Amino acid sequence: MAINTDVVSYYKFNEASYDGTSGEVLDSTDGTPLDGVAAAGADTNASGKLNRCLFVDGVNQGTVVAHNILQNIANDFDYAISFWEKFAAVSSARRTVVHKWNAATDVGYYVDIAAGKVKTGVQQGGTYRIRESVVSTLSDGNWHHVLVVVSGNTVTDIDIYVDGALSNGATQTGGSTLDPSNTSDFEVGIASDTAFSNNFNGYIDDVVLYSSSKVAQDALDLHNGGAGQELVFDVTAPVIGAGEFLNTTSGAKGLITWDEPTETDLSEVEAEWSKNLLDWYRYTTTGTWNTSGDYMPFNAGENISTGKLPATNVAITSGIALGEFVTQRVRARDTTGNVSNWSVSTAVEVVNSVDNTFYADQITSVITTDKIVSEVRV
Repeated sequence: MAINTDVVSYYKFNEASYDGTSGEVLDSTDGTPLDGVAAAGADTNASGKLNRCLFVDGVNQGTVVAHNILQNIANDFDYAISFWEKFAAVSSARRTVVHKWNAATDVGYYVDIAAGKVKTGVQQGGTYRIRESVVSTLSDGNWHHVLVVVSGNTVTDIDIYVDGALSNGATQTGGSTLDPSNTSDFEVGIASDTAFSNNFNGYIDDVVLYSSSKVAQDALDLHNGGAGQELVFDVTAPVIGAGEFLNTTSGAKGLITWDEPTETDLSEVEAEWSKNLLDWYRYTTTGTWNTSGDYMPFNAGENISTGKLPATNVAITSGIALGEFVTQRVRARDTTGNVSNWSVSTAVEVVNSVDNTFYADQITSVITTDKIVSEVRV
């Protein structure tokens, strides 16, 4: 199952044809669509990995999305990019697949294919983080799935997956402070700086930009054993009701309602908790509360305070003082496996704090088929 969490843009290239009309290259996200335009006669092709795809001739064709700050995904070094590619002819030349790049200042991010390897980087002039893949067969004329995941400001925080497998190769790094934000357009298949790279020659399908590195496993699902699959946007995100932690004899308590009003077949919910909106803690399939790992779903009718919590107190968020906030967000899954976006994060004020620490085993949630009531003690 491939889900739609933290998706900024999603270009399927399933349109029947392009003729240079503004907005013709559709962004299939269910949030703010950032549609683009085909350049120099670039068009869709029926030989896509999934339905139709984009075909570019390696000369000057590609697609262009006008600058939008939402696509400056590299700014906080927490993002991912996924796509399928297939060369029209075997080539060792460096070819751009995806980038948002200012050619005059060498600022931005990119994912290229060079000598058959994935080459990806984040750069600001002479300061850069670059990694290439070990796999070197991406220009062999077959379909390949590429996933780039960036989770931090060091070059070792860049992971490359080729056809579903990790393929981290050589790295280059220079400088310290790095800000890759720019006002250039987001482009697929076109190299703004031809001295830096060449235009792609071949087929590109299902380009996805994620605003978080935590989607790595979800994005890997798009490979689907080589068969590929599209993202789904069929479930409405849950709505979290307002509330606060109240002073009671057993500590500060907050009763929060998570409601899924538009779905009749809600089966599971995945939840995260945070104090600073940066470190989101989840309960994982390995039985721990952590900031990473596969989610342990909370099933309908299940009280997560029994059977799904660790035997000992595990600090999820520490240093909570009176007047500060604990924030939660949830996403829903229906019975067919489709998953919603995250709900809008809701902060709950701590009116009274017993020990200034938010512990995993202080969460109690009772879930029905369409509503979740959560009680948290701090």
